Amino acid sequence: MSGFNPYFQENDSIKSHLNLIDASLNWLKELHLPETAADELFKKKALLSTYYEAQLQNTPLSLNHIEYLIVGGVELDESHSQYKRIQAYHWCLEQIYYQPLNKLVTIEELNKLHSWSQYAQQATVSYRNGASVIVNPLSKELDYFPAEHSRINSYLIDWVEWMNEQIINQQLHPVIIMAIAHYQWVHIQPYFNDYGCAESVARLMPYYLFKKMGFNSAFYCCFNEYWHNHYQESLKSLKIGSYGSYELDLNQINLTVWIEYYTQAMSSTLALSSIEVLQLSKSTGQHKKVVLKALDDKQRKVLSLFSKSRFVTTKEMADLLCVHRRTALNYCQEWLKQGFIISHGEALKSKKYELGANYQDLI
Repeated sequence: MSGFNPYFQENDSIKSHLNLIDASLNWLKELHLPETAADELFKKKALLSTYYEAQLQNTPLSLNHIEYLIVGGVELDESHSQYKRIQAYHWCLEQIYYQPLNKLVTIEELNKLHSWSQYAQQATVSYRNGASVIVNPLSKELDYFPAEHSRINSYLIDWVEWMNEQIINQQLHPVIIMAIAHYQWVHIQPYFNDYGCAESVARLMPYYLFKKMGFNSAFYCCFNEYWHNHYQESLKSLKIGSYGSYELDLNQINLTVWIEYYTQAMSSTLALSSIEVLQLSKSTGQHKKVVLKALDDKQRKVLSLFSKSRFVTTKEMADLLCVHRRTALNYCQEWLKQGFIISHGEALKSKKYELGANYQDLI
């Protein structure tokens, strides 16, 4: 039994994000892209992820420059270490995507992620051999003391044992495990955090852990775009409740706010990806079967109303489903979040609904 025991509360907001994540993952799993299309989509997203990673590492380059850089279009020497790290990050994404991984997490693989993302094919480097600090990248002030360097290995062992317990026993949602993994890597900080390497590796965790759990469709996502667009929010959430050092925080800090932020990031990114994959799958006609399968009985019945009219009212839905109008309105609020319907009008009595764009060719 691991000595690591993180504390958090799975509040309604987190549960809502996890439900949307599960819906997107189910869609992505069902929407099988042809191998060539899947590979092309991964390459597109890997390029985009590397572009945003460069922004996060304060190495702003255009998308064209990133593409030129990762294909080896420019010869780099030791004075171009920041560009080498961008190349290495992309190479690491490819390794996670193409190389087989063990089902369980290992410290060796985590250390490989660090080496791959910083130095490409260079062998694993040693843990830091001295104290380190985390400096706030915005205020430039000292923010946090990572784990005591002499205890890094024992902390990693406890954390990895905990992760594997959750994976084997399926006690926690995979994305909650990822959120805690991100927090742990950044706050243990096994290596000296030159140029934000700890955060860089943490941003690779979703791909690494999703693949271990059999969700290869996560490679159709660009998580870094969300991290980049909500950077200040992520910094704030990541340090909520911090006592100032890893030793003081261990098993005491409340990770709820960070997990809420993280699940929202995953939910938003996976939803966008599922819509993109859905559009790609329309060329094969496969999407109709998958979309219909994802609908519940009430939604399938409501489809019949849209087959007769472009716009449908809450009263018409209530009459069809034999429920109170207020109940039908609650259904509509949930369906709006899913994109199943689109609302028109403000007043409740005059409001009407149109079938969402991804469902219109079902009727």
